[in-house]
Amino acid sequence: MFTILFLSANPAQSDPSDLINECNRINQKIRASAGRELLKLEQRHDISIKWLIEELLNYKPKILHFSGHGNDKSALLFKNENTGQIEEVPSSALVKLFKVLGKEINLVFLNACYSEKQARAIAEHVDCVIGMSTAISDIAALEFGSTFYSSLGFGKSVEDAFDLALVQLELLSIPENTTPKLIVKEGIDPAKIIIKESPPQPSPIMPSLLDDLKKIQSLLESNNNSSNSSIRNDNKILNNLTSYYNQKIEEALQELPTLGELKEKATLIKILWVDDFPSNNKSIMDIYKNIGVQFDIAIDNESAYELLKRNKYNLVISDMGRHSENMAGIFLIKNINQMSINIKPPVIFYASPKSISMYGSLARSEGALYVTSSAKDLVMAINQIISA
Repeated sequence: MFTILFLSANPAQSDPSDLINECNRINQKIRASAGRELLKLEQRHDISIKWLIEELLNYKPKILHFSGHGNDKSALLFKNENTGQIEEVPSSALVKLFKVLGKEINLVFLNACYSEKQARAIAEHVDCVIGMSTAISDIAALEFGSTFYSSLGFGKSVEDAFDLALVQLELLSIPENTTPKLIVKEGIDPAKIIIKESPPQPSPIMPSLLDDLKKIQSLLESNNNSSNSSIRNDNKILNNLTSYYNQKIEEALQELPTLGELKEKATLIKILWVDDFPSNNKSIMDIYKNIGVQFDIAIDNESAYELLKRNKYNLVISDMGRHSENMAGIFLIKNINQMSINIKPPVIFYASPKSISMYGSLARSEGALYVTSSAKDLVMAINQIISA
């Protein structure tokens, strides 16, 4: 849920209904959008500068919208709570405010005349800021603002939403489409900032269970060929532990209602898992098979290449070393990159901490999406692929 905090100030004693109308119009546009469940509009009207910090701390907005007045000295205008007189907000004070709180705010929208200078100062600490280069009429402010938020609600990026709001002014023959300005912090691409639902997170119980189970299954694999009776007895204990952990995982699955939300998309997902000991990964695969994800298994690179030629996969998961070849996973991703297939699937490496420390950087340089030894990270990565 993204909170939009709409603040209005009316120190110039203009008709306050104009600002309330703007807020109501934005709210209507959000409620009519496809992303209405992701956006929540909170509003505070006729605010005094005295309460600005408290309101930001209270609502923790991702988007801060200020609707009101500015003057030709590029100052935002508030009303002094005690005197009722106009009070200018120093630009330096706003910069310091957003230096502290800007990390929590993705966008600031200053829908006030002559606010561009303030916007540029704030953009040192906030990803995206919208300000006005000169005076702006009430109708232009209303149409621009409501179209901007409607576009965000329909999944458009900040950049596209801004451009569509400018187009709306042109369509309505409002000659102020050069007044709004989008300023972004250095290194930020507004075309990539999109309001969307966060990928589901795994149960806090699941990661430790999966990691423990992987260790147990690795011990079982290494002990399988031993003739030592004490090791065979150890294997009985390990098998009992495996049963115990599988039971706990089934119980933990009940704590994963978010996985149910992925079910519709999950049935369209197909994953190729390359590992010479596929039983190590059974518990994780079972989690996703339960919601409809399809898996193919390959125990070596040659089998993986044949499957990749015949099938389309959304993801490839690979171990790093197999048998006597410690870099089998690296060879796999190199060859995938060179294969003549239409859509190359992303590759995730799920391997031991030792393998990751030795070959993780090389895997990343070959374009691996994730490189991890953590079941928690793997589950989160799979969830991101499904929800994309």
